[in-house]
Amino acid sequence: MRKKIAILIGYLPNPRMYKRIAFYKTLGEVTLICWDRGHNMHIMPEEDGYKVVCVRLTAPGDPLRRIPQYASFSKQAMQALREAAPDVVHTQGLDMLRLACRYKRERGGTVDVVFEVPDMHSLQEKEQNGIVRKAAGRCVRYLDKSLCRQISLLIVTSEQFASGYYNAFVPAEKTFFFPNVPDPEALRNYRKKAPGTPFTVGFIGILLYKRPMKDLVYAAEESGVDLLIAGLENEPPEVEPLCRAYERGDWVGRFNFAKQAAELYSRCDVIHCVYDTDVPNVRVLLPNKLYEAVLCELPILVAKGTYLAKVVDDWGVGLAVDDKDRSTLVEAIEQLRDDRELYESLAENCRKHRADADLGRFNTALRERVLAFPSMAGAEEGRADT
Repeated sequence: MRKKIAILIGYLPNPRMYKRIAFYKTLGEVTLICWDRGHNMHIMPEEDGYKVVCVRLTAPGDPLRRIPQYASFSKQAMQALREAAPDVVHTQGLDMLRLACRYKRERGGTVDVVFEVPDMHSLQEKEQNGIVRKAAGRCVRYLDKSLCRQISLLIVTSEQFASGYYNAFVPAEKTFFFPNVPDPEALRNYRKKAPGTPFTVGFIGILLYKRPMKDLVYAAEESGVDLLIAGLENEPPEVEPLCRAYERGDWVGRFNFAKQAAELYSRCDVIHCVYDTDVPNVRVLLPNKLYEAVLCELPILVAKGTYLAKVVDDWGVGLAVDDKDRSTLVEAIEQLRDDRELYESLAENCRKHRADADLGRFNTALRERVLAFPSMAGAEEGRADT
């Protein structure tokens, strides 16, 4: 019997969520319910064997100013859930989890809710400064604990999210580590750069942290290496003009990961993933670029003092630099360019850790967890290695 699954998200789907859609399509009929906020950070979803309900409401970034739009979205999303009548709801974010739990109560508790956490919010930190932030932090943590009592499975993209926060109120047996590994199909045509070509440092992804990105441009200039930056930058543009002004810099801008990732990674020798460590989430996350670099056998540059740096050091797949000291980034770039033995050892360690970036492996484990849900009894099993 084909079951029904809804994916409820407050944004347009990114590559990670498209992988979830592909996974759930192997288990049942999928309905994607999403919110187009008009920020143009992702590509509009296209129906491909599943139903799309896209609510288009331009919304400001400030959560308080977004309340009227959220109320309107909630009304339309709840109606879409009732019409889809899913047995499982996969969601992300406290605002969306609240709607999923509300729908579950309407269905008499017969729905299984999967809550995915790709990032930690600063308000989830126990130590907050100021009366308003302390009150907001207590409210967020209370909602987390209350709503997570109603979920069937918590998916974390970094083990630190669980050990540092969610394990306090979500049992370990309800927690599943699913890192943001890439779809291998997107990198199927990847080819390593030919020897003797100009050494290139690449950044491929959304430019969330401008200070480290501006440092990257300056470090590339100081090192005299080629630079490739592909991705979107929030307004106002600060990194783009610097990259364009650098004679060896190539600014690609917005790109389609599924169609262009292989070609972009084929142009790189090293992947830059140095984020701003002043942001609490940066200190605990495991970005998708780690796994993309591993599959492409490219050394990665990361920020010291982060969980990512610990994993990179344990695996031996890159170098950690001080995100506030550009000279350490320059030194690392030049070391990887000039020390071929070091470079090849890091690339070899990437090959040894390919299994840690295997999407099929994680999908298979997730399938076992989802098929064990009471709501999925009698569901048809399909392939889950997409």
